[in-house]
Amino acid sequence: MENSELIKDFKKGNEKAFDLLIKNNQAWVQSLIRSIVSNEFESEDIAQDVFVNVYFSVKKFRFESSFKTWLYRIIINRINNYYRKEKLRSIFNLGSENLESVVDNIYVEKDQNSELYKMTYKLPRIQRNVVIL
Repeated sequence: MENSELIKDFKKGNEKAFDLLIKNNQAWVQSLIRSIVSNEFESEDIAQDVFVNVYFSVKKFRFESSFKTWLYRIIINRINNYYRKEKLRSIFNLGSENLESVVDNIYVEKDQNSELYKMTYKLPRIQRNVVIL
């Protein structure tokens, strides 16, 4: 069956159609991710994340493009997210277990009375947005 037919069946409630959709595209997705992300374990995690994302968002697929084009965008977005996290880890020189604590601490420091908060709002708007983000 073609991808578009499988998507239509899945939208009607046929869970096996989604399984076939994944089987039809799994090798392509994994090889594309491995060609960009050299770490085998990370590429497998990204592929799994892609398929989870597809599961929850395929019902919104509007057939305005081919399924592979739509899937490609999801893959690239997930890879970009991976590299953003890696960049953050390298900036702070952290392992993955410590990254979440740094991010949590950044959000805790958002107290409006803190010195950091006051200094941030003295920056020009564009620089302030970069710091806040």
